[in-house]
Amino acid sequence: FMESLKLSKETDDHRFQIENLIYLSRIHINTFKEELAIRELKEAEQLTKSTSYRLLMIEIYQSYANVYNQLKDFEKASLYQGNYIRLKDSVYNEDFIKNITRIQSTFEERDNIRKIAANEETIKRQRNFTFAII
Repeated sequence: FMESLKLSKETDDHRFQIENLIYLSRIHINTFKEELAIRELKEAEQLTKSTSYRLLMIEIYQSYANVYNQLKDFEKASLYQGNYIRLKDSVYNEDFIKNITRIQSTFEERDNIRKIAANEETIKRQRNFTFAII
C-alpha cells in the first residue's frame, strides 16, 4: 500500500490516495499504531474535501471510530460513529430512491409497451374485419 500510495501521489490520483491511506490506517489500527492511523485518516479526510467520494468518507469515519474506540476516547469515537451513521444513511437513502425510481420507470415503460401492443392488435383485428366486410 505504501508503494501504491507513492504512485498515486505521483499521478495525482486522489481516489487511490484516499483508498491507500484508508487501508494503511486499518493496518496501523490492527497493529496498535493509532497515531499513524490518525495521521493517515486526517490526510485522507483532507483529500475527500476536494472530491465527491462520499463512500470513501464513510470508510474514513468508520476507521476514525475504530481507532478512537481502541484508544478508549469514547467521546471522539461517538462523534465519528454519528458522522458515519448520518452519511451512510444519506448515501444509501439516495441510492435507494434512485433504484426505486429506475424500477418504477422500467415498469411503466413495460406497461406502456404492453398497452401499445394490445392497441395494435385491436387495430389489426378491426382492419381485418373491415376487409372481410368489404
